[in-house]
Amino acid sequence: MKHTYRELKTDSELLAAAMFGMLVYVVDAYDSEEMHELGGVIDAYTPRRVRIDEEWHTRGDCSFRVDI
Repeated sequence: MKHTYRELKTDSELLAAAMFGMLVYVVDAYDSEEMHELGGVIDAYTPRRVRIDEEWHTRGDCSFRVDI
């Protein structure tokens, strides 16, 4: 079965995911098959990092995805 997702790239996409309490998956930006975390809700974000369940992830090293 094919897994359908949307990658969150912009601040507005991250804000919307945080406001709606969406489950966000953290994936290695260089290896799209390697998942860092099963997911969680975005607590905070900056131009360089995203915090999910009180753990910070660098935006350049990680991809953030939600199921659609």
